[in-house]
Amino acid sequence: MDSFEYMLYGTLQDEIVTLKLKNEELESQNTNLMLGIAETAEANEQENTNTQLAVAELAEVVMGGVE
Repeated sequence: MDSFEYMLYGTLQDEIVTLKLKNEELESQNTNLMLGIAETAEANEQENTNTQLAVAELAEVVMGGVE
């Protein structure tokens, strides 16, 4: 391997390492985003349940209770 091939090989290896590190960073960010979305969906579902319970309680009050 002459000096040019060695330089080219070293440059490619550096680029591969850089790309692997960037990929790991993006995977980590993606995981964090997915967790954030899941937490938001869970909070939204809980809020929806609370709203449904509040509406049911209000209906019960308006209707004078369950007989």
